[in-house]
Amino acid sequence: MPGIAGEFIGFLPKTLIVTLSSSLLVAVIINPVLCSTLMRVKVGKEITSDFDELKLVEKSKILGVYQYALRKVLRFRLITLFAFVFLLSGLFTGMEKTHFQEKE
Repeated sequence: MPGIAGEFIGFLPKTLIVTLSSSLLVAVIINPVLCSTLMRVKVGKEITSDFDELKLVEKSKILGVYQYALRKVLRFRLITLFAFVFLLSGLFTGMEKTHFQEKE
C-alpha cells in the first residue's frame, strides 16, 4: 500500500512478529525457570515410589497460596465470573471515556 496508509499498515506485521516472539520466549524459557526456582520444595529422603505429590503442596508457600485461591475461586464460580465481567466491562468503559474522545 502506498502513502501514509501503507506506512501505518507496515508497522502492524512487525509489531505482531515482535509481540509473538517475545511471548514465545517468555513461555519457553522464562516461565519454566521462574517456576523451578520459586516453586522449589525441599524434601528429604521421604520420596518413595508410592509418594503422594499433594504432600509437596503443604511444604511450599507459593503452592499453598495458589491452592487456597483456586479452591475459593472454584467454590464461588458465579461470583468470580460476574466480578471479572464487571471488571472487564469497566475497563472498556474507562478506556472509551479516556482514549476515544472526539477531538474538537
